[in-house]
Amino acid sequence: MLRICVGLALLSVVHATSAVNIVIDYSYATSGFFNASTSQGQQARTTVEAAAGFLSDLLEDSFVRIETPPDYIATAGSQTTTSTWNWTKFFPNPSTGSTVQIADATIAADEYVVYVGARELGFSGSGMVLGRGGPGGFSSGASFSWFTAAQQAEILQINDEFNDAISNRGQGAGDFGRWGGAVTFDTTTNWNYDHQSGPAGNQSDLYSVALHELVHTLGFGIFSTNSVTEWQMQLTPNQQSFNGAASKALYGGVVPLNDESEHWQEGLQSTVFGGTEMQETLMDPTVTTGTTKGLTSLDAASLIDIGWQITEPTPLPGDYNGDNRVDLADYTVWRDNLGTADPIGSYSQWVTNFGATSGGSLSVPEPAAVFVLLAALVVPLRR
Repeated sequence: MLRICVGLALLSVVHATSAVNIVIDYSYATSGFFNASTSQGQQARTTVEAAAGFLSDLLEDSFVRIETPPDYIATAGSQTTTSTWNWTKFFPNPSTGSTVQIADATIAADEYVVYVGARELGFSGSGMVLGRGGPGGFSSGASFSWFTAAQQAEILQINDEFNDAISNRGQGAGDFGRWGGAVTFDTTTNWNYDHQSGPAGNQSDLYSVALHELVHTLGFGIFSTNSVTEWQMQLTPNQQSFNGAASKALYGGVVPLNDESEHWQEGLQSTVFGGTEMQETLMDPTVTTGTTKGLTSLDAASLIDIGWQITEPTPLPGDYNGDNRVDLADYTVWRDNLGTADPIGSYSQWVTNFGATSGGSLSVPEPAAVFVLLAALVVPLRR
């Protein structure tokens, strides 16, 4: 009989019917920020779930199920041995910051679980921290044995499939795939909780921050202390620029990053993803009060470069200026093109869809202050 004991300490860098669905979990939302019995808590939940739903609609990857295999009993005559497996996922409690460990969790196929909560986040550099987000970590272990070559082959196949599921969700080499992550929002911020209306000049937009931090949980800007992440694979040698093929093709060369190499360079511009309006990228390190941000084409290209399959959103009927929102600005575009050689849409289409949005950006005047958005790499990954 051959016995092998394995103890693995691995790090995770960390909707649709057949694509990845970001599931928001409130199990550790204890601060009251997401209290479902208050109107503010209900709005906060609706807004974060709208951001998760927007991203889920874009992600076409298929993730395999994560489940600890049942014990394998090997026999030879009157002798028996048992092979066992285990895994633990861990992440910072979004309401306290302490590490949470959950043993042998089952994650459904195509499900990507993100725990959310809120606490005071304080300041970093030149501004207040609005949010922290990143993918979670994991560890795994196994102890297995066999009597025959056939038993060995079966046990090792189970082991390989299990490790592939928890570390990569069945994705290929260089493709991001993990169990999920965690996002924390600041409790002291003057938030705009309603994702269907723009923030006032002194408010920070919760939808924009939620979208930003959820993209971090999908692998954007993520480093590991003892392994190379999908993000790191795409950096230039000095780690000051992003070298992903899709991003370079869109930008016209390597894309500059901030000093920590976890965000785009401050103020970098791109078009709204699925539209034509220019906007400061979602994934630069700050957001200005009184404004909202949507996912841009450059942000989406970076997700493609770290292995995600992205589908471009269907054009929004009545959105004549390409900002993913049907509002008075679109009426102006329609009216100004009446009688030209290339008229745009119709008045009835604009009226029917007035107020509709698809995750785009709305610029609001009177910006007051700049706040910082952080990629908090879930323990034990480094920031």
